[in-house]
Amino acid sequence: MTVFLRCLIPGVLACSVALAEPGWPFDVARARQLQEQAAQSLGLPVTRQLEVPGGKPVELALIPAGSFTMGTPETEATRSGSEKQHEVRITKPFYLATCIVTQGQWQAMMGSNPSLFKNRPDSAMRPVEHVSYLQITRELLPKLQEQAPPGWVVRLPTEAEWEWACRAGSATAFWFGDAITTDQANYDGSKKGGIGTPGVKRGETTEVHAFPANPWGLHDMHGNVFQWCSDSFGPYPPGSVTDPCNTTATKNDEHVLRGGCWIHPASKCRSGARYFSPASYFAGSIGVRLALARPQ
Repeated sequence: MTVFLRCLIPGVLACSVALAEPGWPFDVARARQLQEQAAQSLGLPVTRQLEVPGGKPVELALIPAGSFTMGTPETEATRSGSEKQHEVRITKPFYLATCIVTQGQWQAMMGSNPSLFKNRPDSAMRPVEHVSYLQITRELLPKLQEQAPPGWVVRLPTEAEWEWACRAGSATAFWFGDAITTDQANYDGSKKGGIGTPGVKRGETTEVHAFPANPWGLHDMHGNVFQWCSDSFGPYPPGSVTDPCNTTATKNDEHVLRGGCWIHPASKCRSGARYFSPASYFAGSIGVRLALARPQ
């Protein structure tokens, strides 16, 4: 299948770009090849930066368009009933931050640091936490939008974009396979999660570059802190969908959280695992990863 994308590149006339949609799943080499091909076809860099006045810039990686099976198979250990498999098509490439927003970046933008783990020697490079969906969408994103290139929007990823980016071509419980250890991610290895091997209990966050990046170049897609998505939490659609984003508000204004965290077992860190909290909720286990995209 070929996807035709309409792109507007600064200084370049509008053009139609044909991108070959990959078969799925695919391996690490193919993932990186697709990323580079998408960048070349669109006239965009594989990585770019979003400036943070007074702080380190947000590094972003281009995530290609493609189709995949979202959710988890019934045979996957510890899966929940909300993870029903369905086909999803992402038609627009987007950028996703290679790391969760750090305490140093939040401090530079917001002038304060709400984090539980802010009194550590390496706090500036640990993820900011204790941040709610409302704080992010009402306060952080408008400030960062001032730094966005013309024609681009700084936002939270959709739940489908997050899982597509996390999987990076994989169909397993984690982007690197069906097993996980505490050498690969920051989760509570002392808890029985039904998946993953026993390991250490760090009891707090770790620096955002502490664990290997997935094939797209994204760190901490499993563990460290949960990451807010733009979607309201709800059941998946019964059939295949294109560029989905659930905007139907729940009674308690619950929004999707993905990725797992330092305080939870490995089961919460799976690529397809879903979690949610009210938009006003904040905790030392919840942070934020940014997306940069063309307007929907």
